[in-house]
Amino acid sequence: MSEVRETQPGTVLVTGASGYLGTALVRRLRGLGRTVVGVSRSGAAGVACDLTDSGAVSELVERYRPEQVFHLAGYVTGRQDPALALEMFNHNERAVVNLLASLSRSGCGRVVLAGSIEEESEASPYGVSKRCAVMWSQYFHRQAGLPTVHVRLHLSYGPGQDGTKLIPYMIAKLLAGESPEINSGSRLCRFVYVDDVMDAFVMAGDGAGLEGKTVNVASEQMTIAAVAEKLEAICGNGARVRFGAPKREQEAPPAEWLDPEEWHWRAKTGMDEGLRKTVAWMREGQGVAH
Repeated sequence: MSEVRETQPGTVLVTGASGYLGTALVRRLRGLGRTVVGVSRSGAAGVACDLTDSGAVSELVERYRPEQVFHLAGYVTGRQDPALALEMFNHNERAVVNLLASLSRSGCGRVVLAGSIEEESEASPYGVSKRCAVMWSQYFHRQAGLPTVHVRLHLSYGPGQDGTKLIPYMIAKLLAGESPEINSGSRLCRFVYVDDVMDAFVMAGDGAGLEGKTVNVASEQMTIAAVAEKLEAICGNGARVRFGAPKREQEAPPAEWLDPEEWHWRAKTGMDEGLRKTVAWMREGQGVAH
């Protein structure tokens, strides 16, 4: 599965291109010589398109006739408030259906959809919407022949990430000599550095035999408390993370999803190295939430 399939040169669309991962992916693909069009709601990343508007999506696809599409756009929050359900449906499910329906008529060579570890849980509207998006991608692959690949991301981190996310939040507080407050230190997570995420996206776009598959992108597994201990040592100013709430139970990934060793992707950045790079970037004063 790790072989690179033969593709014709063509335009690559990246939705959610103004976000943390989208910005990094556009940069990586352009560095590989690809013709990339960044898509966001505001147009700040290149082209404006409201993916919840089926007409606008059809016009976008008809205009660019992309060879590849990387769909990273969406509304992300782990809040469990049922009032978020409609907004999640619109931004994470309706948008996917609009995009896949248009692409299924365009001859697109590969569609890569960014998923989330939260798909394991039905505790939040976000988790439910992302799980449904996976089902839609599988449907369009089976029934319309659209070559989709679902990239199921575990907890990514690295330079440029929103300061409200776990690792940049801890780093910012520790560098300021303050104590970050975290609910649980016992939760086991599989972290993955942003450069390795970009490698995974590129492989998902070009790798042979991945059509219709869901692939896991994850690296080292450790507790949040262990990550906090590493960050405390790297920041080195005596500040400590403060923990509170009980452990959150975890579910095992479904067996049909391909783990990294099964699709031959490998993370290259160890946790110590990734955390040091992220802290160094934030020390330089660039770690401003956006």
